[in-house]
Amino acid sequence: MTNRLTIDTISTTPIGQLIHTPVDQLAMLADDIAELEEKAKTAKRHLNMLVRAKFADELGTHVLGTKRIPVDGIDVVVNLPKNVAWDQDALRAIEERTDQWGKPLWAYMEIKRSVAEKVYETADESAKGLLQSARTVKAGAQSVKFERKGAN
Repeated sequence: MTNRLTIDTISTTPIGQLIHTPVDQLAMLADDIAELEEKAKTAKRHLNMLVRAKFADELGTHVLGTKRIPVDGIDVVVNLPKNVAWDQDALRAIEERTDQWGKPLWAYMEIKRSVAEKVYETADESAKGLLQSARTVKAGAQSVKFERKGAN
């Protein structure tokens, strides 16, 4: 039997009782937590792949956004968020073409340009056409939730 600090004991023992724990025990616990986090990350990645494969027909061409799939009193909620990136050089070139007042602001400071997605979506077609070349849309990390009907 060992007196080693474990994830279970640190989670349930008051900190005051653990204050004199040797540093090597803390280091081993940190290693255990890192290993557990890596295992959880791998398991989550595999669960996401499993859900994508299991519900391939229901998901169909679902690319971005949230899709609910009701199964036996459980909603399988698959979310694949979109990540939009703006090409800084392209936006700077657009700014240079539209700047009518002399030296542009970016000459004095570093600016990270972006366009809020809601603003882009509601923009008129000419503005969208101008901005489109600077916009890249990528899928974010898929997440899956299982929502039991009637559960709080």
